[in-house]
Amino acid sequence: MPGFFFDFGFLAFFPIFISSCGFGFIRTRALIRFLVACKSSVFAMDDFAPFESPKLLIDGAKTSIVNFRSACETFIESCNYDMIYSQDPNTKQKIVKLRFHNRLPALRYAAYGIVNDLRHSLDQAVCDAAVELGRPDSRGVYFPFGKTAKNLDDETAAKTKKVNADLVTFVRAFNAHYGGDDMLYALSSVAGPSKHQRILRMSLDSKGVVFGLGGQATSMTFRGGENQIGINKWNDLRNELEFCRFAEDTTGNIDARPVLQVVLGTGEPPLADPAPTALDALAGKVESIVLGIEAETARIKRNLGI
Repeated sequence: MPGFFFDFGFLAFFPIFISSCGFGFIRTRALIRFLVACKSSVFAMDDFAPFESPKLLIDGAKTSIVNFRSACETFIESCNYDMIYSQDPNTKQKIVKLRFHNRLPALRYAAYGIVNDLRHSLDQAVCDAAVELGRPDSRGVYFPFGKTAKNLDDETAAKTKKVNADLVTFVRAFNAHYGGDDMLYALSSVAGPSKHQRILRMSLDSKGVVFGLGGQATSMTFRGGENQIGINKWNDLRNELEFCRFAEDTTGNIDARPVLQVVLGTGEPPLADPAPTALDALAGKVESIVLGIEAETARIKRNLGI
């Protein structure tokens, strides 16, 4: 995308967008169990081997992440925006914002599908393990998440009723709560809140600033006050990113290029990386847990002589 020259009196910008994230529009969906009517009875037919379904969800999520990255690159390259200049009425600082014409709904939908498929794969892995270890069915069984360690204990008790005790201990040890495994808790945080009301939140932010590449001399005169370049303050309602603040009496010119990326949520740790990188990390985390549950189930079965 070609750069543009903007003059704010004291400031000049040549913004460009460098893609560092992505999305995909192909998403997997929860695998369907087929029902067949036979006279007055209905039989559930499930031809999946134990742990096959959660693994398929993970594989589908990985494929979607690849497409997701490409779609995000396209989105960044095609972004149109306006430079908005204003002044903070309290601090008197000069503010520069990027207001984008393009919005994120399609990308948000793709990410929402990936995150929820990963979350579902954890639930399905615990369900498969529970049935393999003697539970008659998987109704009411879920992978437990909690806001605190105590809340996780309560959620584990509620969502693993009549499940083999050794398996419950194994699953609880993943510490899927705030202050435990933060990456795992983040999966629940982005998939869970208001999931029945709206899809997950995404933001544009700047991962850095490149100076001196546009031929414009880089010079400023600082006369007190606080000057900030590369602020990541996203306003979802206005679809704009606050990028710079300068003291009221700052003068000069800057050749600066913000390097933009799409992030999950507000881009706070542990989801501070570009969205596809964060999703890759989540997929790797979930895959290791599913494989761990499968291995632990096999170990328990051997001990029980099943």
